[in-house]
Order: sequence, then C-alpha cells, then structure tokens
Amino acid sequence: MLALYYASLRQRKTTMGREAENLTGQVFGRLTVTVKSQDPRFRTPAWVCQCSCGTVVGVRAMSLKSGATRSCGCLNTERRAELKTKHGYSGHSSYKTWKAMISRCHNPTDKDFPEYGARGISVCARWHELAEFIQDMGEKPEGHSLERIDNSKGYGPENCRWATPAEQGANKRNNNVLIIGGVQIHLAGAARMFGLTETTIRRRLESGMTAEQAVNTPVRKRSKKAAP
Repeated sequence: MLALYYASLRQRKTTMGREAENLTGQVFGRLTVTVKSQDPRFRTPAWVCQCSCGTVVGVRAMSLKSGATRSCGCLNTERRAELKTKHGYSGHSSYKTWKAMISRCHNPTDKDFPEYGARGISVCARWHELAEFIQDMGEKPEGHSLERIDNSKGYGPENCRWATPAEQGANKRNNNVLIIGGVQIHLAGAARMFGLTETTIRRRLESGMTAEQAVNTPVRKRSKKAAP
C-alpha cells in the first residue's frame, strides 16, 4: 500500500509539472506561444511561437523562460543594423580613421598594436564615442590623416590634428619636432644647431625636460682619472 501511495504522489507531481509547463498564450518578448511543438528535432520541450513580425518559429521552453530567445531573430538583426548606422558615419572616412585608431590602441590582435597600445599609447575616454571624436576633430579633410602632435602621448583633442602626408612624415617618432623659442625645429636639426646628439636630446625629453632645457643644458664632461 505504501508503494502505491508513493507512486501516486510521483504521478501527481509529474502532472503538476506538466501543467506548469503549459506556455500557450504567453508572450515572451516579440513571441506569442501558440501550441506545443511536435518537431522531433527538439529533444527538450519546445513551443510553436508567432513573432510580432509574422514569422512562426519553434523555440525551446527553457530559451523562452530564460529570456535567451525573444524573437524569431528579427530583433538581433534590427539591433545590429541600428548599431551600424546610428552615428551616420559607417561608410565615411572619419569613421574608418576612428575605428582604426581605437583598434591599434586597444585591440591586442591588431597588427599595429605593438607600436601603439603595447607602448602605452591610448585613446582618451571621450573619443571612445565616435560622435565625440567627430565633434572635436570635425570631418576628415580629403588627403589628410590623423596625427598626434606629440608622439609620446596618446590620442585626444589637445594632441591631435588632421595632417597631410608631408606633415605626418615630418613628425615621425624618429624625427620629432621641437618647439624652441616659439619655432618648430626637427630633432635632427636641433642636434646639429646645439652641438648635441639626437640620442642625448631624446633621452632628456623622455626624462621630463622641456625642449628648451634639453638643448640648452650643457653636456657633463667625464672627469679624467689621475695617472698613477
């Protein structure tokens, strides 16, 4: 008799579980459940649903209840399209420049990351939004590219400008431009003018000296050891 009681109890729990799983008429996102699916491809309980766009799909019960599936797929398609076009610059040269800047500074898989992100060159927080970048820099002029004025610093409104290829070439890391007495002088020219080596000037700049200090500070002479 006891065995019969437990069997009856198990059957009652099973029946109650099945009733709880009846999702007919319920709405999950854009999906309205119409009938239980008989599709043998579903190994767990599934339901036939009609999406608000008109498409009919079969969805697993667990996906509906967890919120993992909320449409026939049209919702994700719309979101991707919205993200791609919301700024209005997806096909514009300014967008390509912005995207490349973000990638080389913050994407370790980018081929240029070793020369940028790995060296500590980053993009300011404001410019992680394309709209803010466009607001600060304006649209990219034809024949120009994005240049950092001080190549030891990252990307931001105070350190960037649109530059021609000639201007870019004059401002490479190995050919820095110094401002001395209000005049722009290339590193190589400054070294010749002040009788210093480029390495000496560069090391001084990296130590925190200003351009004026770097070229005007006398070179320390090594003391000669007295002869025995």
